[in-house]
Amino acid sequence: MTGKKSFTLVELLIVIILIGILAAVAIPMARNMIEKSRATEGVQILGVIKNAQLLYRWEYGDFGYEGPWNSMNELPDMDVSAKYFIWCPTHPEQSYAPGAVARVQRIGDPPGYGNYNLKITPEGEIYCWGGEAGACAKLGFNEE
Repeated sequence: MTGKKSFTLVELLIVIILIGILAAVAIPMARNMIEKSRATEGVQILGVIKNAQLLYRWEYGDFGYEGPWNSMNELPDMDVSAKYFIWCPTHPEQSYAPGAVARVQRIGDPPGYGNYNLKITPEGEIYCWGGEAGACAKLGFNEE
């Protein structure tokens, strides 16, 4: 022996097991935080469309009609770009999302969440539906 100090096999195995346990806890938490930040994009889009709807109602006396995905229809020309959502303005009385002035749908089917939907009312309340079971609760939204 040359007198060099080194780690034993047991010590190395303990370190590897600890790293595995930490990774098993950290990865799901990181995925949840990433999806929450992406849901924030949807909320921002809802806010832009809600403001456009309120301006339209102020000028013409009623909300704009529900349009095709990713189209502002007759609403004021606003720049809405989305990476993780498709979106459309809606009419509170005649829409797929009753009571809403805008809705977005998550695209890409993220694992553990699915393609959930978000809507915003004229008062600014945000609701969630669809996607995988419990997706809205994990994101912190009111479920519809």
